Amino acid sequence: MTDYIPKEAFVLKSGKYVGTSLDQLMFVDCTHILYLLNVYKDDSSQKSQLYKHLIWLSEQATTRQITAICPHCNENTMKYFALISDRKSNYKTGLRQTCCANDTCQNKLKKSLYLSNEYYFRILAMEFDSMLNVRHKKARDEISKLLKRIFGLPKKLTRELAFNFFAQ
Repeated sequence: MTDYIPKEAFVLKSGKYVGTSLDQLMFVDCTHILYLLNVYKDDSSQKSQLYKHLIWLSEQATTRQITAICPHCNENTMKYFALISDRKSNYKTGLRQTCCANDTCQNKLKKSLYLSNEYYFRILAMEFDSMLNVRHKKARDEISKLLKRIFGLPKKLTRELAFNFFAQ
């Protein structure tokens, strides 16, 4: 756990995502966050503001609590979602493709996917790390959209909104 507590968003001043804050980048391309962490982990600049913010952000991402309720039992909080794909690498997910940790609810989700002929799907944990477990950017974008909906965030995140989400 880091002692670093930022007062504002860290905005990238160069590179592919110039002008984008690291907090926004968690929703746009979280693999770039991982890339930056790997680049700076062995660097002597580990005391830099960028590195400190990356560590803080990755810690904050793991502590976000989901309060949305499972659509199958209407009691427990959501823990999993289904990422559905077709043979052409089109992906989709949504609030109806979610469930809690209860086995009965997970089985209901799987059954509903089978009945609607959605044979290509993966059940993933409802967390930011799930975006790192999928290879295609289209899939990560769908997961990002779902997380924004579940956390009540707008489709287009400003630097301030993204920062405030992780700072709470």
